[in-house]
Order: sequence, then structure tokens, then C-alpha cells
Amino acid sequence: MITKQISLILIFFLFAFFIFGFYADENSAGAGLYSGDLIHIWKNQKTFNNYTLQEALNFTAVYDPQHYQSSKMPLSYILNKFLNPFAVTIEGFRKSVFFISCFVPFFLYLTLKNKYSKIDKPLIGLISSFIFLSPYFRTTGYWGLEENYGILAITLSYYFFYNLMSVNENIKKNILTVFFLTLFSSTCVYFDQKLVIIPLICFLSIIFSKKDFNLKILTSFFFIIFALPCFYIIYLWGSVLPASDSIHRNLGVIHPEHIAYTITIIAFYLLPLIFLKKEKIETIFKNFFLSKFNLSLIAVFSLYIIYLIFFSKLVLPVLGGGVIPKLSLMLFDDRVIQNIFLIFFTVCSFLVILTFLNENFHDFFIIFFFIILSIIIDPIYQEYFDPLIVLLALTFFKTKLVINFRNVIIVLSYYSLFLFVGNVYYA
Repeated sequence: MITKQISLILIFFLFAFFIFGFYADENSAGAGLYSGDLIHIWKNQKTFNNYTLQEALNFTAVYDPQHYQSSKMPLSYILNKFLNPFAVTIEGFRKSVFFISCFVPFFLYLTLKNKYSKIDKPLIGLISSFIFLSPYFRTTGYWGLEENYGILAITLSYYFFYNLMSVNENIKKNILTVFFLTLFSSTCVYFDQKLVIIPLICFLSIIFSKKDFNLKILTSFFFIIFALPCFYIIYLWGSVLPASDSIHRNLGVIHPEHIAYTITIIAFYLLPLIFLKKEKIETIFKNFFLSKFNLSLIAVFSLYIIYLIFFSKLVLPVLGGGVIPKLSLMLFDDRVIQNIFLIFFTVCSFLVILTFLNENFHDFFIIFFFIILSIIIDPIYQEYFDPLIVLLALTFFKTKLVINFRNVIIVLSYYSLFLFVGNVYYA
């Protein structure tokens, strides 16, 4: 009983702390403040507010930083133009994004309540509130950025995905569920192209399931319909990125060193979740090197490390790269020592990822997608994975997690420390 009361108190505190951050103009991820990315976001929104939809879309297809400057598809601006009456002023726009962000943990709670039906609801609410500790979720919610729309779409996608996959009703009863699943998972891409992994997971899971054949056809039909605007945007841009970002982000150039950055970032978020795994920590490590799958991946990864050491021209980025490269640059001046520091933590991070996955091929596919995608993305930012990785681990991952009060407190303490460091770093 006492744990339920503490859980409710902590939920209230986290929510209140999130609200406080907005009114305190918190900037825990470096992209906030009126002089930060809000300038570009508001400029984009004004373009859609002041022009017809087709005219605004045309501005996204050319290099015109006076009207549009973003790497993402413009669905959020379109929705704000037609559905958000407060998006006519910069303050109204900013407050409306914050208001929407406040509801993300609520929808996450509805999702996790189904998946972890045997867990006390206050505890589910507490683990759902972890997102309030994400520096990037907070900064996005405070300063009108684009990322939280995709986070909300992921949460809603999993809600309908779980409902569909966990029941065996006939197709007539599933039509609405399939419709909303394909709708929300498709919108993930329109908010953030890298979230194409969400509709891909949903589609493949349904196609290779034992669901009715007609349901699979219906799913395919809906996905095709919802993909048509995406194909139009890609045709308009001539790329998966707007013209400005295709130029500045060196689209098409391969960056093998980004694998190291991405692995360290992903492991940073998976590390505390190891405490939520069903197996005991000592059992996990005992069986780790008995796995042929792990040993095979370690052998392949060793080749990548050899490449980094002997064949790459590794220079740590000043912009992006995640927490480990930043820490390396802060601690050391010598480039060789900086690289040794990065490589050491890359190896440790890879082992953390394998430990968490524990031969789960489904989850490995998701992680592998982001690792491969990072090769063509420049630069790599930590915000690309926060709070995305934890959110996926709680929803679409198949790795079994044990949610109890002790484990949840460990996880929340870890992310609280990260938020504290973020605020200090960007103060």
C-alpha cells in the first residue's frame, strides 16, 4: 500500500516539475530559449499559416531558409495550420505544443496498462512518467520543437498494435483497430522519417502472424493509402530530406564512425533497463558468453573496431555525437586519448546492448535499423534517441521487463541524474 502512495506522489511531483520547467524557461538539451530552435520552428509554422498548403509545400522543396528550415516532413505544421487555433502567435504555438506534450504520459499509461495488466496501476503510471525526465522531451515540449509529435504517434500506434495482436476477433471487429493502427503508425513517418521503423514493425508483424488473410490484405491496403502523401513529398523534394538539409547534411555520404556514436547513445538508455529484465543480473552475465549469437556478433564487431583503430580518420565531432564524445572532449586534449576513450566505451556499450537483448532477434532488428541508419545521417544527435529508445523498450520491444517499485526507482533515478547534468551543462 505504501508503494502505491509513494508512486502517486512521485507521479504528481514529476508532472509538477514538468510544468515548472515550462514556466522557468528550462533549456536542458541546448536547443531551447527564444534565441534557439524556436526561431526556425516558428518561421516554418508562419510559412504554413500565411500561404496555401501547396505554396507552403513548395517552399519545403527548395533551399529557402527564410521560409522553411527543417529536416523533417511538415505534418506537424499542417496540423497546426488547420486544427490548432492557438498557432497564430508564437506564444500560443509554444503553449499548445507544451499542452499536447503533457498528455503523452497519459496515453503511454493507457498502452502500458494493457501490456502489463498484472502490475499495480500507480506503478504503471510512474514508469509512464519517466518521459518527464527526458531533457529532449522537455525541451521539445517547452520550445515548440517537432519531436514530441512523433513520440505521441508511437504511443498511439502501440496502443492499437497491442490491441490487434492480443485478440483473435473476426475482421469486422478489427477494421477500426487496423485503420487507427495504420493511420498512427504511418503518421510517425510524417513527423520524423527515421520512425519508418514503426509502420515497418507493425506491417511485418501482422503479415507474418496467424491473423486472417483478409485482415492482412486490409492492412496492406491502408498502409498503401496512407503512404501516398509520403511518396508525393519525396517526389517533390527529390529526396527523403528537404533541399536545404540534403545539402547541409551530406546526404548520400557514408559515415562509418557514426556507428560508434550511435551504439554509445543507445547503450546509455538501455543500461538502467537491464535492472528491469526478468533474469537476474548474475544469470545474465553468466550465460552471456555461452551464447553463440553473442559470440558471432562480437566477432563481427571486432572487425569494426579494427577499422576504427587502423583505417579510419576518427575525429570526435564538436557538434553532436552524444554524451561519450562530449565527455571525451571535455576530459582530454590529446586526440589519441580521446579516440581510445571513445573506442573503449563503444566496446562496453556494444556489450551492454547484447546483454539487454539476450538473443532477442526482434529487438535486435530494431536496434540494428538505427545503427545502420546512422551511417548516412550527419551529424548524429543524442536527441534522435531520447526518449525514443526507452519508449520502444517499453512498447514495441519483446524483451520481457519486470516492473516493480524497486526497479522503477532505479531507472527513474538514473534518468533524473541525466536531466540534472543536462541542466547544469546547458545552464
